[in-house]
Amino acid sequence: MASAPAMTGMETDRYTRTAVSLHWIIAALIVANIFLGFFHESFGKAANLPLITLHKSFGFTVLALSLVRLAWRLTHRPPRADAVLKRWEATLAALTQWVFYALMIGLPVTGWILSSGNGRATNWFWLFKIPALDVSKATGKEFAEYHEYLGWGMLVLLLLHIAGALTHQLQGHRQVLGRMAPWMLR
Repeated sequence: MASAPAMTGMETDRYTRTAVSLHWIIAALIVANIFLGFFHESFGKAANLPLITLHKSFGFTVLALSLVRLAWRLTHRPPRADAVLKRWEATLAALTQWVFYALMIGLPVTGWILSSGNGRATNWFWLFKIPALDVSKATGKEFAEYHEYLGWGMLVLLLLHIAGALTHQLQGHRQVLGRMAPWMLR
């Protein structure tokens, strides 16, 4: 697979291996976290604390990987929009990417603030503790709402993103999806 050179003006048809790997790892964590965030209480009281710890651990991992991904994106030119995309589709795709970055950073940060309202550190996969931020209980409760709204926003954006990718795939534009899912081209 070709890799994109760092900001030289030369572009390739596909994203770099690093960008593809980060995309799919973060995507899997987000899908798992949306599920855990919305359904953790459905598994009963005994499972609630371990599932919330997992949810927070995934969230901190998404935050860290998203910052790495953003740094990569800012230092490596992505492939130009595929020729089959209409101008408005290419613009919408670019806007969607930046909204995803905002949500991938904003959701974990609001979750951290929410979680910090109780004044306790957060366990990261039961390996070490991430310190609580210095926020009041009232601030934590306020950010619970923001965190939920952003979670719903992430779910809607994710579903629209998947629908757009599948639409192009079903229209025969396999190369569009193949830029981020190279195994689809074979």
